[in-house]
Amino acid sequence: AVNNAEGKLFRGRRNFFGVPLLTFQRKGDLREMKKAMLACHDSLFRYARALSRDPADAEELVQECYRRALAAKRRPSPSDPEEVRRWMFVILRNIWKNGLKVRGREDALEAADALPASQDQSPENVLLRRALQFEIRTAIDSLSEAHREIVVLRDMEGLSYEQIAQVLDCPVGTVMSRLARARTQLR
Repeated sequence: AVNNAEGKLFRGRRNFFGVPLLTFQRKGDLREMKKAMLACHDSLFRYARALSRDPADAEELVQECYRRALAAKRRPSPSDPEEVRRWMFVILRNIWKNGLKVRGREDALEAADALPASQDQSPENVLLRRALQFEIRTAIDSLSEAHREIVVLRDMEGLSYEQIAQVLDCPVGTVMSRLARARTQLR
């Protein structure tokens, strides 16, 4: 038994990491959960696009991720946005991996438009920006799937080593070593 964010006693299941898995039945809780989930949309889309390499497929992945997250009986607390974000990444990655098994192919990551928008939209700057984005995509595409995924989650999405380990279901040391190898290859 543990007290949740509202101070109510929680008796129930916990996930592998000891975080209570909650069921939201009140409309206010569901409304808060939807807000927390929508706050992750841009990050989820970038990650989905990096995984699928196609904007249309990325949209479908994100839509399916939201559908499954909303249908889930157990969800993390909406009062912890980082936990909701990590949970959504796990759902998205699992959908993608299951899709790979069904399709029988293993296309991997692409660095989706990670650069912030520039205030100067002169033709020269737009062309330079596109060239730089192409170089980044090409460099990240040259990495193995495991290394691309780590680079996107850490350097583009800003997840901590621990969060990446939870998303990928691997030890933190593996995350750190893969990231170091990936960065060495990118140089």
